[in-house]
Amino acid sequence: MGLRPDDLRLCAALSLLLAGWPDAARAQDAAGLIKPLGNPKDQPKDPQALETLLGELRADLDPAEKQATDEKARENLERRLPEPLGALPPDRSTGWRWGGEVNGQQYTKAGLDGISGRLDTRRLGFGLNATKAEGPGKLWRVDYGYEFSTYSFRDAGAVVPGSTEPVEALFRNELGLTRINLPREEWGYFARLGIASGMEEDSEIGDSLVYSLIGALSIPANPSLSWNLGALVQTELNGELLIVPVIGVDWRIDPRTRLRTVGPGLELTRELSAETRVFTRALFRARDHRLDDVGPLPGGIFEDRELLLSLG
Repeated sequence: MGLRPDDLRLCAALSLLLAGWPDAARAQDAAGLIKPLGNPKDQPKDPQALETLLGELRADLDPAEKQATDEKARENLERRLPEPLGALPPDRSTGWRWGGEVNGQQYTKAGLDGISGRLDTRRLGFGLNATKAEGPGKLWRVDYGYEFSTYSFRDAGAVVPGSTEPVEALFRNELGLTRINLPREEWGYFARLGIASGMEEDSEIGDSLVYSLIGALSIPANPSLSWNLGALVQTELNGELLIVPVIGVDWRIDPRTRLRTVGPGLELTRELSAETRVFTRALFRARDHRLDDVGPLPGGIFEDRELLLSLG
């Protein structure tokens, strides 16, 4: 009795199973031979997901179709963004950024402590800066500032006997290099090296230079509060060396309210939105200017000390 072709195929399949072949999917060709196909991949249950997968496979073979697929995916992502977020912002985590400012001050009819008379003060200035970020909390900053000041004395002959105008227009230039390394919830530091020149017109620039170095450690107390401890070392026009301890704070009172030390001052800010905030600031400023050799105080030093309270 002979075997039919169907019986032969069945016997061949049973023989392979008994021989211990690995569990795998198999298929027969037209001649009845068994061919291993490997383990089947999980098929997406969602028809749309299957279509997406097929599109990606086609895109790998066709660069033009791949570009079209990527653009369509981005359009779908932007449509799913909430309306208040708007378009995706550019990446500003690294690279150079440039900034500038223009400022002015006007103090009218200020009194003179212990001396009769009044004083009007006007200032105009501008600043430029370049900042290079190297990651969260790490950056280099170069800044330059220029300031022009005039002082008008009224009925103040006692300031400098025999002179109604003790000083003329005063100029100030300042250049600084700052390094900041303040990682979140870790110890960090910041340091600034500066050189400034405050002078009256026609005075010697070499006699008006002041050098300064300020550095401090940032010590986190908890995720919302850190302390800054350091010192300021600065030369003076009178030849002395000024050393001042630096004690600062950076306190996140809540996600939108922050109290922090800003230079020789203290600032409280409140964020109203992603683009708007209000602040109040108390800032101490010290300005020293070298006077020229032809005025009522030849080669002298004009000192201006200011406590500025502002809201903005």
